[in-house]
Amino acid sequence: MAEPRPQSIGATAVRSTRWVILEKWLGRTVSLVVFAILARILTPEAYGVVMLANVFTVILTSVVQQGFAKTIVQRPKISAVDIDTTFWTSLLLGIAIYAALFFASPLIAAGYDEPILTWILRALGINVVVMAIASVQVGLLERSFDFRALAVRQVGGIVAGGSLGIGVAVLGGGPWALVAQMLGTSVIGCAILWIRSSWRPRFKFSLASLRDLWALNMFILGSEVISATSNQLDNLIVGTFFGTTALGYYYVALRAANIVVELVTAVVGRVSFSTFARLQYDRSRIHRAFSLMTLGTSMSSLPVLAFLAVAAPEAITLIFGDKWEPSAPLLTVLAVAFSLSVVTRADRVVLLALGHTAAGFRMSLTRQGLGAALLFAAVPFGVMAIPWARVARALITWPMRMYSLKKYTGMGLHVYGGPFLRVGLPVALAAGLTVATRPLLDEMTSLPRLLTLACIFAAACAVTLLLLARPQLREARSVLGSARRPGGPPNQRSTEREHRSAAQDRAPADQDEA
Repeated sequence: MAEPRPQSIGATAVRSTRWVILEKWLGRTVSLVVFAILARILTPEAYGVVMLANVFTVILTSVVQQGFAKTIVQRPKISAVDIDTTFWTSLLLGIAIYAALFFASPLIAAGYDEPILTWILRALGINVVVMAIASVQVGLLERSFDFRALAVRQVGGIVAGGSLGIGVAVLGGGPWALVAQMLGTSVIGCAILWIRSSWRPRFKFSLASLRDLWALNMFILGSEVISATSNQLDNLIVGTFFGTTALGYYYVALRAANIVVELVTAVVGRVSFSTFARLQYDRSRIHRAFSLMTLGTSMSSLPVLAFLAVAAPEAITLIFGDKWEPSAPLLTVLAVAFSLSVVTRADRVVLLALGHTAAGFRMSLTRQGLGAALLFAAVPFGVMAIPWARVARALITWPMRMYSLKKYTGMGLHVYGGPFLRVGLPVALAAGLTVATRPLLDEMTSLPRLLTLACIFAAACAVTLLLLARPQLREARSVLGSARRPGGPPNQRSTEREHRSAAQDRAPADQDEA
């Protein structure tokens, strides 16, 4: 599988973004439509019990989906036997994990006094094996920036799984509609992936290769498992302490916020690891790429999340129905939490991609440990305190993240926080102005009020950004325009000329550090 030349990586990353945009926007748009249909048919209790099972399967899936296969993208060079060893290791690990979950399911169900949880866990656990089968294929395609194949796989799986889930829901399947949707998405997506990819595993396995991969993979695997556990911990806490109905309300708010975030940020996140891994010996280009990704994430996500926080009551009831009204205040706070944390997603990615796996692991461990402590501390104050714990974690851990980037990559505060603050402050001002107009719209019904709020926010956001963030708007426009040019983003060609000799004649110290 051909890999992009080092000189063309930046341009390849920008062009690859087109396919990631297709995958994420089309896929998440379909997901939102399916989500809205299922939410109108199913009850909060049905959502709650399935999402409680999903907590366990997502954490276990991260072991095989983001573990060994991640090394395929990160390593500058990888042999055929390394790839074969990674595949068979991931597959055997996935089978072992599923077997353990299968026999532990009755105990988990008894602990929550939910008998149906046993078979839901066993059904959803199949995803662990499916993701193990697909993980190496995904890694190889990401390594070669073949995001077209990944887009076809993702969108095809979402459409097939959504259709299956809606069909089961209409027939009265209750929570099994969500199980059918999840399994259909992963199984069909895996099948499409194998059809689109030319790589096939050989019956070869090397213990020496496994030891070599494990030395690098250990911290990456730990970081991914910790991250997945942290991302599911609030669901686990809500389901454990407040019941499956409360979890249903919380999940709908969280899922709505996540879909929005994935629509506007996962494009950058999907390309970032491959980009940083290919540029790992050229620090100046990494700084430039990181700054552009932070700017792009801020410009695309902060206005959308700010409006979601402002208009959560109208959005929830219009899209999902009046029965989900208790999810609206949760969505408001979650949108604030995501606004603070969404632009920090690339910091751990760049550490892992540059080979600082131990540092990335420590960052994950510290952040997730603090997040867990804050979530448990919030339990006595009710469900509404859970999303506020997310806000507190983002604020407390930000200085630590900036310190780690400065220490291991040399990025200063201006690279990390500059784009976020220059975009975030005008957007926050626009959101405040919009909130101030809400009392004037109380006589309107939900749809006219939502449309009016959208117009007010859009106008306020455009004015504040033009007044306070005009240089950032120009730079973002220039970067988007570069996606249509073969030469790549602005300043990239000059940067390549300046650093080509440095990239070819790397200093030994830099090699050791990477």
